[in-house]
Amino acid sequence: MRKALQVGLKGHPHPNPPVGAVVVQGDRVIAQGWHNGPGTPHAEHMALDACRENAAGATLYVTLEPCCHTIGRDGNVRIPCWQRCLDAGVTRVVIACADIDPRTAGKGIQHLLDAGVSVDVGVLSEKAIHQQRGFRSIQTAGRPFVIHKVATTLDGHIACEGGDSKWITGEKSRRAVHQLRATCDAIIVGVGTIVADDPDLTVRSVPLVSGRQPRVVVFDRSLRMPESARVARQGTVIVTTSDAPGAATDAFKQKGCHIIALDADTYTVENILPMLADIGMGIVLLEAGGVLSGAFYRARYVDEVHWYIAPKVVGGGNAPVGLAGSPLATRMNRAIELTQMQMHRYGVDVCITGRPVWEGREAES
Repeated sequence: MRKALQVGLKGHPHPNPPVGAVVVQGDRVIAQGWHNGPGTPHAEHMALDACRENAAGATLYVTLEPCCHTIGRDGNVRIPCWQRCLDAGVTRVVIACADIDPRTAGKGIQHLLDAGVSVDVGVLSEKAIHQQRGFRSIQTAGRPFVIHKVATTLDGHIACEGGDSKWITGEKSRRAVHQLRATCDAIIVGVGTIVADDPDLTVRSVPLVSGRQPRVVVFDRSLRMPESARVARQGTVIVTTSDAPGAATDAFKQKGCHIIALDADTYTVENILPMLADIGMGIVLLEAGGVLSGAFYRARYVDEVHWYIAPKVVGGGNAPVGLAGSPLATRMNRAIELTQMQMHRYGVDVCITGRPVWEGREAES
């Protein structure tokens, strides 16, 4: 199953989930497969088609329940994965986790059991669910899974009063951030970050998980991003308003940028995130300044936090902080807490990761 999870990362299947499959005959791996996206074979099909020998009597390890729908997203008729397993003579299927797509959702497992196939469910399920978190977020919440990454000094600042922010954390922390970026479909920033730092926002010095760079999403109401910005390139998404200057809009389109223009009164995180899901983003990394990051928290659209803390103090009442805007809590017993918390050391820096607890917590008025 660890191998299946590993090969599942080779594809970039959005809006479908990443799935990996491994066929084992005796104690030998005879094939593996993964899903590349709508219109391409599912992982089970790819693996069974790639078998170097007869798969009769083999065990199939797969990170998601074999599907049982016969019409793909492309509208074409297809053989469901549970049936493909029977056709190949597979006698045992080991599944990491059940599917939440209502077209399958337990039905694939039941079909296999009814046909006499031995089925085990739940092997490394937490790792598989984590790998599929973008797909699951879109299925259940209609938006991408949002990871907030921020680096601050001990006193909570993301820059000095004059705006200088390079570098808060050390080289080992920055490498970890690039590894995190490599797992995401997009990196979200505000235009203020672009104007202040002109970042490249690419994955560097570490392997790309799916073979391609994450896209960049810039929140820019008035379209004041310089045309010379390094992120003004093919594939970048600029979220602006219908009042933005037409000449600037055309200039960025010529550079290959994708423009999303909303009316000013609908320019909210709640409206924008589902649009990002519609254009192929399942996991997004929020690397914005304090104001935009605060807006995501107030919308309760942060699913995971990676907070890097460097052993430095800069002081200054006007120095930018990690979260800005109106308070998220006005009493300490209303503060947002993290669950599933872990702590990692990167040189002298510390990174705290966790999941914000939103359930049962009413928003501050």
